[in-house]
Amino acid sequence: MMLLALALVALAGGAKAQKNGLQDAVHLHNGSIIRGELQTSTDGSIRVKTMDGSLWVFKADEVKEVTQEDYYALKRTLVISKKGFYNASSAGLMVGRSENFTELTASITTVCGYKINPHYSIGIGVGIESFEPGLAPIFLEGRYNLLESKFTPFVGLQGGYSIPIDNYRAEGGEWQERGGVMGNAEIGVINYIGHNAAITFSVGYRYQQSVSRQDYWWFQDDDFGVIRDEFHRFAFRAGLLFN
Repeated sequence: MMLLALALVALAGGAKAQKNGLQDAVHLHNGSIIRGELQTSTDGSIRVKTMDGSLWVFKADEVKEVTQEDYYALKRTLVISKKGFYNASSAGLMVGRSENFTELTASITTVCGYKINPHYSIGIGVGIESFEPGLAPIFLEGRYNLLESKFTPFVGLQGGYSIPIDNYRAEGGEWQERGGVMGNAEIGVINYIGHNAAITFSVGYRYQQSVSRQDYWWFQDDDFGVIRDEFHRFAFRAGLLFN
């Protein structure tokens, strides 16, 4: 009842508030904030009309509080989501030594995950990388943001398995390329350029295995060996984050 009374008070002053550059803000228990203009309700629900014309209707027990905010000040201030789903896509180069020369490995990855709170997030990602042979990593990611601001350093860990992109079966039916486990540790920065969009930069260390089967057909038909390669790379990445 207290919440409904507050909503009615906000509604009563809504017209005047709109003229003074204020807008209503409905704060939900799940962390979301719906901004717009409160509408008249006769069934005890909380209704708010957003600037794009959409009408949102919530039960009273879904709403934490109803406030009013300075619309023009809000436009100048970035309001960053404290929790919710996100997508982070990045591209970069991984640099490492192989025998007597330096190798550059191109990498593109995308991660879909959930921001648990302003600091911690988890996700699952996929990518394409130009190792020899080419590999497609599938991995889990954990990330920690140091600050609760539009610019924050972060640390991240990834672990999973990379699947070979180009593969074929030997005469006995065995796959020749088997991929291998991967691990990545990185530090970087996130800089928000909008309420729901940010650019990211990071540097890190990448470990990648690649296992392949080599058939020794020149000895006898069923003779083969297993070749295990290990790649150690410094990774430099830039990307976009949406939440």
